Amino acid sequence: SPLPSPLPSPLPSPLPSPLPSPLPSPLPSPSVLSPLLG
Repeated sequence: SPLPSPLPSPLPSPLPSPLPSPLPSPLPSPSVLSPLLG
């Protein structure tokens, strides 16, 4: 009889976390946008 091939047991390792996406910065207040927009 053929020997049972040892199946590789995957270790329960956590998936690599993606690069930390920068949180959406709060939009500048209209008082700051007004001088920029002119």
